Amino acid sequence: MAHNRHFLAWAATMQGRRREALSASRAIETEVPPALMEAFAPFSDGVSASKWHVLVRFGMWQEILKEPGPPEWALVGKAMQHYAKGIAYANTERHEEAAEEIAALDDAVEKLVGKERKLGNQPASEVMKIAQQILRGEAAFKAGRREEGLKELKKAVNVEEKIVYAEPAPWMMPARHAYGALLVVDGKYQEAEKVFIRDLEIYPANGWALLGLRDALNGQGREDEAKHAERAFRRAWVSADVMPPAACYCGKTK
Repeated sequence: MAHNRHFLAWAATMQGRRREALSASRAIETEVPPALMEAFAPFSDGVSASKWHVLVRFGMWQEILKEPGPPEWALVGKAMQHYAKGIAYANTERHEEAAEEIAALDDAVEKLVGKERKLGNQPASEVMKIAQQILRGEAAFKAGRREEGLKELKKAVNVEEKIVYAEPAPWMMPARHAYGALLVVDGKYQEAEKVFIRDLEIYPANGWALLGLRDALNGQGREDEAKHAERAFRRAWVSADVMPPAACYCGKTK
């Protein structure tokens, strides 16, 4: 049951179906008895943390800060909460608090080392390295240290490339979406184009990357190609219930 809900949450996030993604991720906590979740913590911990991925994916910064924390046994859940809160703080100009969450996330990931916690087919401590790099990247970029931020996000992409394949993806929001969106914000349109094309090779016809590709092409004045990407995005987004500002809500500029 938890695996099915996790898979549904991942699929819904990729298709822009926020309501369904939130419902599926929260159902993991409400439909599976807490004692059973704790008994199978090595696998259930990462699955039950999916709500944090969903909240970040859809830029729900205030909701993240209000969301209750996970139970004591949920080591992955605690790490993901620090990640999500750090992203929320970074995107609401609360830079000191974002820095505090970076430190808290580092501590939480350290506690995962050597523990029987899985995300997909490998140790959660390895997958959570993506979270550490993304948070560092977004926090630096939003604090005005753009080059530093982009370097950290590129590291996140490199870490994600090495993650063992699993369904659903162990890391629910591709790091390239944040990296590419902030490359666009920084005016590095050609680099962003390459990032999104690569993402589309991995996840064909996904709307987030198509939206980013459109923005990258528009930034280069390639309007006809951008219109083609826009049409493909609209087809991919036919069942969505949100209209994101960019390939990542971190790419919102207004």
